[in-house]
Amino acid sequence: MRAVLADAIRCLARVAGRPSDREKLARAARRWVMTMDATWPYSFDNVCLALSLNPSGVRSKLLGEPTALRGILGRLEEHLLTA
Repeated sequence: MRAVLADAIRCLARVAGRPSDREKLARAARRWVMTMDATWPYSFDNVCLALSLNPSGVRSKLLGEPTALRGILGRLEEHLLTA
């Protein structure tokens, strides 16, 4: 689940994929974050809940400025390495 969230953050921060694909990936990740769907196991809300995170709080942070996401991504990756 952490990897799913980390991948979405990378896409939103526009650091995932080939440079020519980054806008498309960011749009797809933004749609995933904005969709509220409790029926799909890998929905944003369910991923957050599985990680003991508040989906609304995380959503508001992720939908901010892409450059701010790089700091969040760095902290998440540090956490993943120590978990």
